[in-house]
Amino acid sequence: ERINLGELVSEAASEAQLNIQSNSSNGTSNYGEISVGIKCDEHIFIEADRFHFKNVVATLLDNAMKYAPTGDGRKIDIAVSVQRNEVKGEVKIAVADNGCGIAKEHLSHVFEKFYRVPTGDIHTVRGYGLGLYYAKQVAELHKGTISMNSRVGKGTMVTIKLPRNEQ
Repeated sequence: ERINLGELVSEAASEAQLNIQSNSSNGTSNYGEISVGIKCDEHIFIEADRFHFKNVVATLLDNAMKYAPTGDGRKIDIAVSVQRNEVKGEVKIAVADNGCGIAKEHLSHVFEKFYRVPTGDIHTVRGYGLGLYYAKQVAELHKGTISMNSRVGKGTMVTIKLPRNEQ
């Protein structure tokens, strides 16, 4: 179906903010204050499965929150951008955070089914290692790609590139 990526990202971010508020009394989590900012070029439409793409964006936002620094009072900033590249004929969706980051040796494995980055002494992060695998499957089924850049202690950015196939 034809979807407006800006609206889809805004809906997913709003639902993520509601989840944060429902898990705390004052809009902050046990991780501290979390803010989600969205930057989107206007009127970006693509032909895609709305349900699955919204789930992918929600998964990326959820990961950014789950792997945020705990207990140090640092504000968690999550930035979502949606941009079109007319020259390459593609649309780029990026979710970036200032969380704990992922060591270089794990980056080539994060999109594998059931892969979880070892967290050492941190046992509060739950999951099965399926979220990023699912995101990769959805991106590839739509003839797109997904990639990750990350630095330990600095944060992570996940980027999805899709062909601009709006009709």
